[in-house]
Amino acid sequence: MKKWILAGLLCLSFQFASAETTQMMSCQLQTGKTILDLTAWWDKWRSISDKAGFKDYKVKVGLPHTFSPHQGVTPETVWMIHSSPSFDRYGAA
Repeated sequence: MKKWILAGLLCLSFQFASAETTQMMSCQLQTGKTILDLTAWWDKWRSISDKAGFKDYKVKVGLPHTFSPHQGVTPETVWMIHSSPSFDRYGAA
């Protein structure tokens, strides 16, 4: 009986678990573009996203601390990190 109660409590706990969805993409800045150009674009994108009702959809930029041309990481490399509280919200956004 104790096993059934524990199993029930365990299943119940998953109901409140976070199901945040995150996607990370590696990108290269175009020739002549800087991180300032990317942040300006970001501001416009966030404005459009907020107006469309997706304030919970987050986008972040990651920059490398070291570079390795053999792994495709150059000074122009940036990572775009997209996240949303659920798969449904992520797909809708």
